[in-house]
Amino acid sequence: VSSHEADNLKLSEEIHDIMAEMQHLKISLKLKNEKLERCCMEKEDANNRVKELEQKNETLEHTIKTLEGENDVVTKVHSYAAVEYEKSLHEMTQQFVGTFL
Repeated sequence: VSSHEADNLKLSEEIHDIMAEMQHLKISLKLKNEKLERCCMEKEDANNRVKELEQKNETLEHTIKTLEGENDVVTKVHSYAAVEYEKSLHEMTQQFVGTFL
């Protein structure tokens, strides 16, 4: 085997090794790209979920404010009713006592 043929054989083996390494890198890159795409989709899904939760939170905050307002009204009505009840009870007591005097 001549020196030239040995050099060609060595170069051929190196080219084969480089091609195999390139194929390996290509597969690795493809897998990493697929993983990156999945991560991007998951991130988009998570961002959409965050937006949904923010909207639900706004709705709940509005509902809470509405209920607090309604609670204030109910409290005022109860207070008024209690005062009116006490007045009515006092008047009835006065009338009852008045019937015996």
